[in-house]
Amino acid sequence: MHHARNAGRLVGIMVLAAVTALAVAACKKSSESEPPAKIDMESLSAVLGRAGGATSGLADYTRTGDSLRLTYHLYVPQGSDFDDFIGADMAPKIKSLYDTFKGIDQVTFVVETAETAMPTEWKPYCSFSMTRDVAEKTNWTGLLGRDLFKVCKEITYSR
Repeated sequence: MHHARNAGRLVGIMVLAAVTALAVAACKKSSESEPPAKIDMESLSAVLGRAGGATSGLADYTRTGDSLRLTYHLYVPQGSDFDDFIGADMAPKIKSLYDTFKGIDQVTFVVETAETAMPTEWKPYCSFSMTRDVAEKTNWTGLLGRDLFKVCKEITYSR
C-alpha cells in the first residue's frame, strides 16, 4: 500500500513536469514566432521623428536585408557644436530603433544639416554606422552627446 501511494505521487510529479515542459515550449515558440515590426517610412518616423521645416527627423530610407540606410535631417541651432548636438539628438533614437526593430543589424545614418533658420537646402554633414552588437553593448543611459561617435563605426565627414 505504501508503494502504491509513492508510485501515485511519482506519476503525478511526472505528469506535472511534462505539462510544465510543454507550457514552457509553447511560450517560447509563440514569442519566437512574433512577426517582426513592419519597417516603412511611417514606423521608422514613429521612432526617429519625421523631418519637416525646422524639425529634425527621418527624410528618407532604404533597406537591404537586415541593413538600413537612413537619411536624417538635423536642424542644428546656430552656435551649437554639430557633433555634440547629433549625439544628444540621435543617441536615444538609435537605442529605440534597435529596441523596436529586432531584425535590423546594421544601420548607416547619413546626417544632413541646413544653415538657415528655415532650412530648404539640406547638405550632407556626416555619415556613420552602428551594428546591433555595438548597440547592445552600449551604455545608453550614461552616453553623453559627444560620446556617440566614440561607439559608432565608419564615421565620414562630408564638410
